[in-house]
Amino acid sequence: MSNIFCTQKLLKRINQPISLPVEQAAPARLGDWYATAIFWKPQVALFMSTTTLLPVFVPLAPAATVHTRLAHSLKPLLEEINTPAQVIDEELAALSQLTFCKTQSRSLLGSQNELVLHADVRMANHPQFTLTYLSRWLGEMPMKAIGFSSPLEKCKALLGSDYESFYPFNLKKVTSL
Repeated sequence: MSNIFCTQKLLKRINQPISLPVEQAAPARLGDWYATAIFWKPQVALFMSTTTLLPVFVPLAPAATVHTRLAHSLKPLLEEINTPAQVIDEELAALSQLTFCKTQSRSLLGSQNELVLHADVRMANHPQFTLTYLSRWLGEMPMKAIGFSSPLEKCKALLGSDYESFYPFNLKKVTSL
């Protein structure tokens, strides 16, 4: 079971009952999710893992069932970064039961807003990109909330993913010269 902490923008659209967060004994590795609506054409929802800040974009329409499409959008992203199949199955199983809650962390909201800003700029300049590509591209971005690591680096450590960076060089090697 996972919690989805929704912004007011998304809560107004999905029309789901709101409850208190559920504490789980054995949470998914990606943890709970923060979600917001982005009013592009077509409209999308941005889900962000609370443990890795991994962004996952999902088509918003129909809004009442956007949460059911999270697993369908997460699976190809995890496959693309070479996450073991057993881990993918465990993460998707954790998304089968979801609880909707109001957002609680201003820090996570700030990280989510930063992802939305970068996504807005990227899609304005390159509208042909797929949502999976956009998720992976933003996953490469270092985030202050996770110690200036990238969400994909956190996934690599947490999920055992073996991904190749988009960038042709290793930034750590370049800065150590």
